[in-house]
Amino acid sequence: MERKPSKSWRHFLCIHLFFFLQNHRGPSVGLFLLGLSAALCLLPSSGSNLSSLQREAVWAGELLAPALVSFDFLWLSQDRNTAYILLCGSCLLLGLSDWLSADSLTAMTRCLGLSSLSCSLTVCLFAGNAVGALGGVALSLPLLVAPGNSLLYGDDFNGHTTKLQ
Repeated sequence: MERKPSKSWRHFLCIHLFFFLQNHRGPSVGLFLLGLSAALCLLPSSGSNLSSLQREAVWAGELLAPALVSFDFLWLSQDRNTAYILLCGSCLLLGLSDWLSADSLTAMTRCLGLSSLSCSLTVCLFAGNAVGALGGVALSLPLLVAPGNSLLYGDDFNGHTTKLQ
């Protein structure tokens, strides 16, 4: 299997995310990434490189925001092992997305979305936090209902879904 070029900004984000989350800043970082990716989409995409960067930033924001909010819910409920597993899984998916096919990336993204949603719903329902449960559903919804050929994918002329470079 041929090694694809590395996306250095994703690896930088994954490495520094662990150090930044020590003081319960997970939800603020997740919402910041989501807002940053939305602001990046407001820029006019004049070239294919900027368009590709916009798609990847939106996907990364949609992927990390629910995982970071769930991380904080789990951390505050003293379930730190599950919090670390969820955070490591989201960072691994973000870092290894270059080596995955379009179908496996869609499946892994939806699995991570379901994991984030189930973790946040479990903690919020046991704590009686209805607003947190509603926020967890709202953050995880784009990952769960987006079609397989959404932001990172394109359709070729034969109807096959392929990952955009």
